[in-house]
This record gives sequence, structure tokens and C-alpha cells, in this order.
Amino acid sequence: MNTKNPLSSLARISPASSDELTAQRILEAIHSLKYGSVEVTVHDGRVVQIDRKERIRVQQPTAKES
Repeated sequence: MNTKNPLSSLARISPASSDELTAQRILEAIHSLKYGSVEVTVHDGRVVQIDRKERIRVQQPTAKES
């Protein structure tokens, strides 16, 4: 699991490319999930945080399989 803040590099780029990068990171978070959710936190009209929560489905064997 990558614990690096995905928004840490945004301060070094221009506002126009910053918005594009933010949109790209949100889409990457969505496309990389099979089950889960992506939460986007906005302060003063700007995205400040992207949280990706993944669910892992574990199938339990049925009585016939055990």
C-alpha cells in the first residue's frame, strides 16, 4: 500500500496543470478499485485530499466444499 501523500507534488506545478493532475489522480483511484470507495475532500473549492478505501471480498467455503 502506498502511503505517500498523492497531493504532495501539487505545490510545485501551475494551477492549470494542477487541476488536470488532480483529476487524473481521482480517475486512477477509481479505476484501480474492484470493490471500495474513493472520497474527495474539498476546502474552499479546491481538492485537498483523495482517500481510496479498498474492500477485499473473501469467499468462505460452502459445506459441500469443506
